[in-house]
Amino acid sequence: MIVLHNFLHWRTDVGENEMSYSPEHLINLMKSISNDPFSIFIGLFSYFGHFGVQIFIFVSAYGLTKKYLNQNRDINYKEYIGYRLIKIYSLAGFGLLVTVAYQMLYFGPSFSFVLSAVKSLTMTNNFRYASIYAYVGPWWFFSLILQLYFVFPFLYRYLQKKREMGFYLLLAISYLSIYVIFPFTEKLKIPLFGNFLGHLPEFLLGIALAMFPKLALKSKHILMALGIFVISNLSEHTFPFSFLSATVLLIAMVRPLLFARKTVVSRALVFIGGISMFIFLINGQLRTFTLEIFVPNPIISPAHTYMWAMIHLAAAIIVSYGLSIVYNKTILPLSEKLYKMLLMNMKDKQKT
Repeated sequence: MIVLHNFLHWRTDVGENEMSYSPEHLINLMKSISNDPFSIFIGLFSYFGHFGVQIFIFVSAYGLTKKYLNQNRDINYKEYIGYRLIKIYSLAGFGLLVTVAYQMLYFGPSFSFVLSAVKSLTMTNNFRYASIYAYVGPWWFFSLILQLYFVFPFLYRYLQKKREMGFYLLLAISYLSIYVIFPFTEKLKIPLFGNFLGHLPEFLLGIALAMFPKLALKSKHILMALGIFVISNLSEHTFPFSFLSATVLLIAMVRPLLFARKTVVSRALVFIGGISMFIFLINGQLRTFTLEIFVPNPIISPAHTYMWAMIHLAAAIIVSYGLSIVYNKTILPLSEKLYKMLLMNMKDKQKT
């Protein structure tokens, strides 16, 4: 979803309501489909494809919760955050090396680009609208997920104590905070939905569904989410609910495919999951190459656009698989050694 969205929204003027809401984008989608019904998937992926980010957020929370529930122990914050900082910066650093190498080979040496790209490692791109897509466009997500990692142990402990009622209370507080803060962040040009508070509801849902079996999604929840999702796309006032409702709908769509045992689709999903972070790392850079094919002829038929979108997706998967092999044989062992050194250092300090 994210790869196709990032590719196709450059081939249409539909737009998307990702960081803020504009009614023009929905109007553009309707016009695009009515003017050329064959381009429906171009418009749909352009407008809705960014909601794939919500799956990343949900799965991160769900997986972390299951991990610590299975270990049946409290979270050591220093150990927990140390591991995640090493993991994030190992991936980001590897992605930066690949990006700089690609930049040098394809566009030529550029010290300013290297300096700008290195700035993305500060994880502050998403503090301003002006910089959120700068340097390496999709990497604002690194900062978002790192922020969510920081708050996870506190949310986990609170929900362990307060159970289901704690989830509903935190969900209500999250939305109340979003509605109170959003007008101020917009005036200050800070993308609230590029930072953790804007996506805390989906993160909380991941923790809650992993922790409380009673909260399993049922048909009534999915129908409710569908209604909320439709309404949330019609008004700026209901727009903040689009992300959580989209998460529920995507889970409902993907879950039957994922758990259909021994099918090509389920195996493909598991494979894509294994290399998803590498797809995320290089999709933006690869897109600069594949999109250039369209530059001499911007007016191109939907059939050709679909064809090149699929070629771009296939290229992203192939390249990402290759990069995952390189990373797993080089950077990953180094990051694991660094983490073990960190643990040993922490244990030595505890003994002292």
